[in-house]
Amino acid sequence: MSQLFEPNRALSKQARIKNMCEYKELCIQADEDFEGYWDKLAREKIEWFKPYDRVLNEENAPFYKWFEGGKLNVTHQCLGRHLNSRKNKAAIIWEGEDGERRIITYLQLFLSCESFGKFIAQ
Repeated sequence: MSQLFEPNRALSKQARIKNMCEYKELCIQADEDFEGYWDKLAREKIEWFKPYDRVLNEENAPFYKWFEGGKLNVTHQCLGRHLNSRKNKAAIIWEGEDGERRIITYLQLFLSCESFGKFIAQ
């Protein structure tokens, strides 16, 4: 037996996928053109330092290669690209068992990661 828990409407309006109809449409798109679906998402949602040559290489299954030839930087994807528009917004909201709460902004997190990166590079 499975239960379906519906989110409240205010939360749904802010979500990327707002309802089950939109979700099912994405599933249909992925089923109809698997590589095209992932190619579109990768181009729209990821800032590539070097574009990929191929979405999926299945020649050596089960050792598949995704986005062959592409180069990206995970720190840039998670933090750097958000600094212009979200630097003072919460990147992490942490709440402890005792009720303690910490909010770390994108800028604070970026500066911490940058500092740690310089430390380990020495």
